[in-house]
Amino acid sequence: MQHHIFLSYSRTDSEMMIRIRDDFRSAGLTVWTDEGIEPGTSSWKRAIEEAILNAGCLVVILSPDATNSRWVRAEIDFAELQNKPVFLILARGEEKEAIPFGFATFQWVDLRHAGQYTAGVMRLVGSINQRLGDQSISQPAQHLPDTLSLLPKPFEWCSISAGTIMLSDASQYVPAGTGGGKYEIGSFNIARFPITNMQFQTFIDHRDGYSNPQWWDFSADARDWRVKNQEPQPTTFPGNDRPRTNVTWYEGMAFCVWLSAFTGETISLPTEQQWQRAAQGDTYRKYPWGNEFDAARCSADRKGTSPVTLYSSGSSPFGVMHMSGNVWEWCLNGWGTESVDVSQSGLRLLRGGSYYDDPSLLTITHRSGGYPQDRNFLRGFRIVKLN
Repeated sequence: MQHHIFLSYSRTDSEMMIRIRDDFRSAGLTVWTDEGIEPGTSSWKRAIEEAILNAGCLVVILSPDATNSRWVRAEIDFAELQNKPVFLILARGEEKEAIPFGFATFQWVDLRHAGQYTAGVMRLVGSINQRLGDQSISQPAQHLPDTLSLLPKPFEWCSISAGTIMLSDASQYVPAGTGGGKYEIGSFNIARFPITNMQFQTFIDHRDGYSNPQWWDFSADARDWRVKNQEPQPTTFPGNDRPRTNVTWYEGMAFCVWLSAFTGETISLPTEQQWQRAAQGDTYRKYPWGNEFDAARCSADRKGTSPVTLYSSGSSPFGVMHMSGNVWEWCLNGWGTESVDVSQSGLRLLRGGSYYDDPSLLTITHRSGGYPQDRNFLRGFRIVKLN
């Protein structure tokens, strides 16, 4: 074997190919591409056959153009004929248009959204290293920590089962939100507590953390904001186990991208539908504990945040804490659109109310929005892990 990876792609996806090629090489993998060779010529065919024979595996960058390319299909067929492992990257387009016939049941890495890119590539590198074996890898695969070992305590995951929620109508708000309605939610895991000061500080202090521009590549707006804001603002209320405040939506997203990259897990901000499912369970209650407000069960009408381990009696049916009060929590969705495309501009969802707010704002059905660049003493976030 002369190289680890034969990289198959459509020429229309050359920009994505170059990025993936360079990231593979940075991870210690050797990559062969047909750059500089005219497709379809006899010399190209000979070079392709020889390169696939000398490769440890085939990695295919999928898109509608790649699926319709006779050359990409020929490369896949020849690799399969030679019993080469095939790894798929979904880079562009809808699944039904971008996944070739016969590969619908294969697992693939989804890189269609910028926020998924770094974690997806790292997972793929780990899978390739594992499949090819130590004898064929210039640098053996590195063991990745999980979130529980990377973040300081208190941190726990709560498992949330699939179910339904009813979003309230926010179409009469200014600016207008969506009309709400009934939603089916798949299973997922959510952090039991909001992210704490010490956990966010781990991101700030990490040798490859907050200061790395890579974690802000999920949108042009995030990159621009990061250029103008090189340093994080300190939290308003110190204390290792208090929720981190003064964080923008961009910072919450960058934290998730960083954590995904260093754990290999798919970490994100929750959608507001996931957030409400975790807070409400199978009943349409107003508060995590029931339908009547109870100041003894939450951090509300106070002068500052509370430690995240307090008020266990106010937990949701799934055991998730501080879903009412303490800090407003950033969600993934766009306000007024419900889009989870992190590259788009515009307001983002906030849920849960804070220590400062009236009980009417602490109901788990109340919907609110904020500008992603805004940070203040009322806002924080928690994270989810997709199954």
